[in-house]
Amino acid sequence: DKVIETFNNEILAKGVDEFSDLLAGYQFMLARLGQSQYRIAGALFKEFSNLNLKLLIEASNYKGAGSAKGVSAVPRIPGEKMIILADSWNLDTKKLSDLLGENISVMRDETKLSDNVRKVLNCDVDIDRYPLDFSKENGQPKNAIALFPKKKVDATNFKLAQQIAGVPIIAKFTQAQRVTQPQQVTQSTRRNNQPNTNSSSGRKKQNNAFKSDFKRIDSMYAKGEKNYTIRNALDILRQRARDLRDAAAMRKIADYYDKVFDSGTAYACRREAQDF
Repeated sequence: DKVIETFNNEILAKGVDEFSDLLAGYQFMLARLGQSQYRIAGALFKEFSNLNLKLLIEASNYKGAGSAKGVSAVPRIPGEKMIILADSWNLDTKKLSDLLGENISVMRDETKLSDNVRKVLNCDVDIDRYPLDFSKENGQPKNAIALFPKKKVDATNFKLAQQIAGVPIIAKFTQAQRVTQPQQVTQSTRRNNQPNTNSSSGRKKQNNAFKSDFKRIDSMYAKGEKNYTIRNALDILRQRARDLRDAAAMRKIADYYDKVFDSGTAYACRREAQDF
């Protein structure tokens, strides 16, 4: 009996339980710190979004690109990409993209912020909750929240999603698929003692490298898959065309972007193809 009493009082109560409470206290402290930080981040984004909206209004008035009424938020990476969240719109994104030199698209603003995040990331997300304090007898404690994408995500889309999420996003990122052609270089080297990437045979091999991918994209159109799913596949092909400096493939990819109403990216692809 004395051993049991000592075990309960000295080891469990003073040792294990106190240490467990200490760890829980640190957990709650970190959760509260995280919540404070993402509230500050949310306030900063609101100011940033308001500045982006002013830029959008001035740009649309200057180019006669429609009205910016009904816009609720404007996440943006300057010089790269802008997404306009709105309930209704009549904006000409191509004119705006040409003026600002950014990939500009419009997306319907969903009621739930998590739905907007899913659309921007092109994948579903898990929502985890972290209590801010011990549970109380007559109610549940308040929670801090974090989002976990179920797939790897594009780094640019991740930066945009962060701006509208209002909570932390914990994600893994896709890597650009770099394609090398050692056989082509070796044959060219044997013939000329230097790579000949501008030869007609080289261009033909590069175009053939995309043949099966373009068939897959055509099949996705035929099946009526969602535009964001097709855009995600096109983003990967765009990186491959950029790595190979394949102008013909890049122009065809631009045509595909036009089909999913992403004229900003289509314009950027054609600009890149001119520099290859």
